[in-house]
Amino acid sequence: MDGLKNWMVETANIMFDDSKNDLRSLPKTVRLQILIVLSFVWSTVFSLYVFSLTSFIWGWARRSSSARRFNNSCLYYF
Repeated sequence: MDGLKNWMVETANIMFDDSKNDLRSLPKTVRLQILIVLSFVWSTVFSLYVFSLTSFIWGWARRSSSARRFNNSCLYYF
């Protein structure tokens, strides 16, 4: 468990510590711009994946329940 904790701390240090980050040679404004664009992209990708998956599941659930309701009402009027 300590190995996993150390790995996570080292990974966070590489990402957030300016002295160890690969983008350290760039000016701070450019680094900030790159990180903002990347955060926007990943947030968009995650949101599209999660909400499209839930919309897909709920869409099928609603479609099947409305189809049953439609079939039952048609049989009632026969």
